[in-house]
Amino acid sequence: MAIKLDDAMLEGLTADCKTPEDVAGLYTQMLQRVLDRGLNAELDAHLGYARHDKSSPGRRANARNGSMPKRVKGTFGTVEVNTPRDRAGTFEPQLVKKRQTRLGDFEDKILALYARGMSTRDIEGALLELYGVTVSHDVVAQVTARQVPD
Repeated sequence: MAIKLDDAMLEGLTADCKTPEDVAGLYTQMLQRVLDRGLNAELDAHLGYARHDKSSPGRRANARNGSMPKRVKGTFGTVEVNTPRDRAGTFEPQLVKKRQTRLGDFEDKILALYARGMSTRDIEGALLELYGVTVSHDVVAQVTARQVPD
């Protein structure tokens, strides 16, 4: 599903953008939100339940344990993402891996895949083909579902 912004929404987003640096700053903020949502969706898939899910009573074997801010460098400068953690320490994020400090062109590809309206199966295949990263269909579905509100 490609997102189509109406003129009023685009005008609201870009009203204060006077220079290319302003546009880069807007892009960085949007990218940060996409990465944060994606990382949280990965943790949801890892734990097997969504944040604030009250469907199963009692204690869970593993639970969320806050997040850590992390700075990664990309084409438009530095992006600060919040990497979620789990209590058991078994969560290994794939979108922004542990000890990764550069995004390279990765951020452009994430937004491009989503903006082109690719299916979750297509995105799963593209991530495997482009980066050699195997991401389950469930993770891809959760990550893309989180982008729909914005």
